[in-house]
Amino acid sequence: MQSCNHYKILGELFAEAIDIIVTDGRQLELYALIVSIETYEKLNLIEDDQLCLDCDACLTYLENRRLVRGFLEEKGDSTWVRQQMHLVNIFRASDEVSRHNYSFELHSSDFVRSPYTQKHKLLVYLDQNVLDKYHKKEHTEINKLISPGYAEIQYVYSPSHLEEINRMSDHNQEQHVLNTIRTVTSSLFISNFNGNELSLAYEDPELGLARVLKNPEIARDVENLRMLQTETREVFYPEHKDKDHTRKLNDTRVAAHPWVISVCERFERKEMLDKLGRIKNYSYVSQAIHALVKALDDIGYKTDNEVRTRRSSAHDNEHMKYAAGTHLFVTMDNKFRDRSQFIYEQLGISTRVMHWDDYAEYLDSIKLK
Repeated sequence: MQSCNHYKILGELFAEAIDIIVTDGRQLELYALIVSIETYEKLNLIEDDQLCLDCDACLTYLENRRLVRGFLEEKGDSTWVRQQMHLVNIFRASDEVSRHNYSFELHSSDFVRSPYTQKHKLLVYLDQNVLDKYHKKEHTEINKLISPGYAEIQYVYSPSHLEEINRMSDHNQEQHVLNTIRTVTSSLFISNFNGNELSLAYEDPELGLARVLKNPEIARDVENLRMLQTETREVFYPEHKDKDHTRKLNDTRVAAHPWVISVCERFERKEMLDKLGRIKNYSYVSQAIHALVKALDDIGYKTDNEVRTRRSSAHDNEHMKYAAGTHLFVTMDNKFRDRSQFIYEQLGISTRVMHWDDYAEYLDSIKLK
């Protein structure tokens, strides 16, 4: 529709105005741009030009116009505009993620799984930062300690490990990690493929990766959403980035924080776990973990400030969810270890979290003779 094209141009002009508002507030340039927008509307829009409300151009126009008009009519200042824009971006990113539920089909041929028989071994979930080092020459100690037969341990892998492979740009590295998963875990897979529980089955990781590659944009869009959510603290609570604030945060203070208490109370009536602290309802546990992660991000507890590490940590939450179905979660990231253990304890999840260095000592103490 021609009117949609007009609204696309207007939406872009309003976006320029927003950029001026949230940066240095160049008033003369802003008002000159508003005059240009009003002139364009009078010259190009006629009375029966209707917003279709079904295309990105029209929706973007409405969103951007609301923010600029709100600022000009003194309904909010530049901070308000920045915050509203952030909320709009999160909503859009969430919508992109939700669309993937209907974007591709899977068939029975995509799954070739065999049942797992409980062998009374300790189930251990290794973070991606451990698996990535397994095949590297400078980490021969890791290779030795987690290789099959070193100790009575059963390692598992999850969809998150495969989604992280999808992010790699080096085919050789992808194959190395696939082979690592296949060797270390004996292809034992953990996921919520059986109803609303976390279940175990044997499946070659190549098959799971093929499913991921059917829609490779999923991992990208989820990562984008998580990145936006971690930026909420900077937009709404910039005082929580202050070093004096973060220095005072410890487990006791954070556990007593109203935002953390609110999340725990929201889920305390949900039947998430059994009497042993094992996952009973994966959906509720997943929601609770994400809610607590967001609360900790907003509070500023054990957060990553660099874009590179924040982008990597956007996948940590997914690992934390699947690791909750095992006995032990091992990572090389101290902050992630602390956050994971804190969240598990708040929710009553019995999974223990260890740093790799401590786990290596533990393995040496129980290794097979």
